[in-house]
Amino acid sequence: MEIIHTGEQYYRLDVTDRDIRLMTIRLFDYSPIKEIKLDFLESELLKRFHNSGKYEVAELGCYAVVGDPRIQSIPWKFYPNVPDNSNQKELSEFKSNHVNQFGLWRFNKAIIDFKPHIVFDLRDYWMYAYQEISPLRKYFKWVIMPTVDSAPQQIEWLYTFSNADMVIPYTEWAKYVLSESCGHHIN
Repeated sequence: MEIIHTGEQYYRLDVTDRDIRLMTIRLFDYSPIKEIKLDFLESELLKRFHNSGKYEVAELGCYAVVGDPRIQSIPWKFYPNVPDNSNQKELSEFKSNHVNQFGLWRFNKAIIDFKPHIVFDLRDYWMYAYQEISPLRKYFKWVIMPTVDSAPQQIEWLYTFSNADMVIPYTEWAKYVLSESCGHHIN
């Protein structure tokens, strides 16, 4: 059993394998100043998981470009999402679907390569909804931390939240909104 602290609450994550493979997806932009709270939170979680020695960590960097030399300084397995500008065929395919910018482009390839036990994502619904319908979904536990900032939540969002293995709300208010909307159907 692992206890995960999100800043406001503690969550218990029951695991049986001590060599856990954890993959996260985030809006990686190489910015030296972390202005986005989500990016900072996820960055800190990644560091803690990696430094604990209990987890093998990988990250899918949504706005990271293949071949960028700054990737070499990342201490865990890293999957850049954006094709290199020199590969016009891949770049054209990438630009053909606006959801590719949120990780759809490389998600399944990263899952196949890394074989994570857990995929953790803390972004807005439309940025990770594709993960729910991945043909590889049955091979990993899906933990999401949705940004609940309004009520009521849209029905399609609630269905997606209900299909996640674990939903971690940011605030007590978010927990209340999700509980009122779905009751015991959200883990």
